[in-house]
Amino acid sequence: MRVSSVRPLAALGVLALIAGPLQGQGYRVDLDARVQGVSYRGWQLNSIPIGSVVTGSDGLLYTSDGIGVTCLAGDSVCTYYTAGEKVSALPASLMADFSIWNIGVRGLRIEGNAPASTTQCFALPEDIRAVTPLIPCWRR
Repeated sequence: MRVSSVRPLAALGVLALIAGPLQGQGYRVDLDARVQGVSYRGWQLNSIPIGSVVTGSDGLLYTSDGIGVTCLAGDSVCTYYTAGEKVSALPASLMADFSIWNIGVRGLRIEGNAPASTTQCFALPEDIRAVTPLIPCWRR
């Protein structure tokens, strides 16, 4: 627990001790938790030797799998894009709102909230034997 979150709790405890008889007091706590799965598969630049390029019936250049390629004059390889590694994340958030009233001081009401969030990121390769450790969600 961080020091900044301990101080308000300590102050609330001291206030409750010196408040006197607590008749008719009340409290309310609302918790809101959310989790969402997100996946993204980007593009990965790949290359093929110029001798392996196939010319289609439309006159364009393709790999043997039918993926369009770009060949620059003078290069020995042509480039194309394939599906990149799948990156997934599980962003989760928790929000706690609380309210306390009638704690010995007439008209005193204490309200607050405490947000928390986390993101777990991982790679999901096609071959389960190649599972890699956790990787960052966003690459720069």
